[in-house]
Amino acid sequence: MEQNERIQVRVDEAGMEAWVTLLEGPAFSIEDFRAHLAAMDLSAGISERVLETIAHAIAQESAMTTEVSIARGRPPEPPTPPTLVLNDPAGPVAGVLLPDGRLDLRERLLIVPVEESQQIGQVQPGKQGKDGQDIFGEPVPAAPLEEISINHGDGIVIDEAGHLISTQTGARTISPDGKIDVVDHHIHPGSVDLASGNLKTRGSLEVARDVTTGMTVWATADVKIGGMIDGGRVYAGASLEIKGGAIGCDSGAVHAEGDLSVRHALGIRIQCGGRLTVARSVSTSHLIANEIDIQGKILSDCAQAETRIIVQEAGSKAGGPCILRAAYPMSLTSTNSETSKEEKTQARKGKAVTSLRDRKGRGSRSVSRATSKGATRKGRTEKPRTQKQLDLEARRKWRNRQRELQKTAVIEVIGVARAGCRIDFGVAPLILEESVGARRFRVDPKSQKIIVESME
Repeated sequence: MEQNERIQVRVDEAGMEAWVTLLEGPAFSIEDFRAHLAAMDLSAGISERVLETIAHAIAQESAMTTEVSIARGRPPEPPTPPTLVLNDPAGPVAGVLLPDGRLDLRERLLIVPVEESQQIGQVQPGKQGKDGQDIFGEPVPAAPLEEISINHGDGIVIDEAGHLISTQTGARTISPDGKIDVVDHHIHPGSVDLASGNLKTRGSLEVARDVTTGMTVWATADVKIGGMIDGGRVYAGASLEIKGGAIGCDSGAVHAEGDLSVRHALGIRIQCGGRLTVARSVSTSHLIANEIDIQGKILSDCAQAETRIIVQEAGSKAGGPCILRAAYPMSLTSTNSETSKEEKTQARKGKAVTSLRDRKGRGSRSVSRATSKGATRKGRTEKPRTQKQLDLEARRKWRNRQRELQKTAVIEVIGVARAGCRIDFGVAPLILEESVGARRFRVDPKSQKIIVESME
């Protein structure tokens, strides 16, 4: 038997690996073995470690029945495809980590509020693969780099740099089929609960069912709740419509900058900047609005309006506390918000400077006064107002606003106002000693007393 007949080489179809076995026959050298492989054009990826093993076998005349891999090609490196990286993760997520390390399970990022022209993500470019080589030294081309296809709506454009830019203000949404979009009006088909997480958008929002305990709905525009608010918190930057009722459950609250309508209210604070309409009853709730229209009963707590309160029935037969309050500006807090941030900052600085002067000696105080006096004469510096002065100014504005409202504010009880009801316009309040029906209450500008008029 010739030595070449002893060598049995098997190559896979792709030319990426070769195996060798030896039959019985005459001995030969490793150089003869290398020459045999070269004659087969097998020149790349040969394992020197395996050659050392074979060198011992071919020096003997016995067979090597075990097949060993003698050469392996270098497979091509696949390309790294481009990827989409969102500024906020694609929801729903398990929760959001708070600064103190706790996990807020109510934040699931099902939708994310965005502004017009805001970048919401970026396409990270991919990387070309590297060609490989087979055992015959021939190149094995890498797969081509594929372009990424992003399924997006009209609310998003992709610029030349691969940035995803919102074309409008609203909410970033991702549909079940992976389509990403920014919509100015989002419709949530179910309840706002732990499954959906809190919903926040810079557009309008519609919820088909309820807002459950501990959950938040927040929108800069109109909000519509198809069910009820059961311990949840809702804020609308414009109008708010609640088809069902609103129940506080110790944590619920409702606020709208525009008009607000609700079926009934129980144990909750409701505030709006426009007209508040309650279709049925109010109990143990605090209502605050520009104008309030309760088309049923208010049994207890307080209804507080700037201009007008209309109610079918006020108070209870048991004589529980029920306050109807008109001619009250929306809140002292909102009045304070009219004070500029600069004034508040100057007030804090003024307080800090005063404290510093108090800690220094008398000489330092005299120098400070001289410096302040000189700066004032030149007209370059004005003494900052303290926070106490700002608060007094805000209270004065609030009181002046109340005096204006007292000229036209009115409370109307269409049905019965029960004994014990408190009628308040910011002057001496009127507490009803007996039940009265169909009465209008207002303030006499001259006497500053509450006048009761019959509406029959």
